[in-house]
Amino acid sequence: MGCSFSSGTNYITLSSLPVGNARGCANHYCPSRHSIKCSLTPPRMLHILSVQPTAEYRLQLRFDDGVEGEVDLCAELTGTVFEPLRNVELFRQVMTDAELHTIAWPSGADFAPEFLRTLVRQRSAA
Repeated sequence: MGCSFSSGTNYITLSSLPVGNARGCANHYCPSRHSIKCSLTPPRMLHILSVQPTAEYRLQLRFDDGVEGEVDLCAELTGTVFEPLRNVELFRQVMTDAELHTIAWPSGADFAPEFLRTLVRQRSAA
């Protein structure tokens, strides 16, 4: 499998075997018929714009793609990084991290915005 760049488009070669009579390509490799065109546009990074503690281990979040909602992180507060946040006073110190574009705590704990958005959508679907 090969990859080449041409005019901002990425082509992934499926096979380098002879292709026969494909569009005038007789018995030689013809990339125009046997490649998959892929976009070179990188995936958009998701950012959290605001966070507000609401109840015990719940946060109201607003994302830059327009999604808003509440997450309950109680079940996620396990392990050495997150267990200290079971102290509600520490949990309520949550803030948005301007560099990471997500929520974080002074201890260094943070959650990926994509994970949090999944929780928001699961909650709203329930």
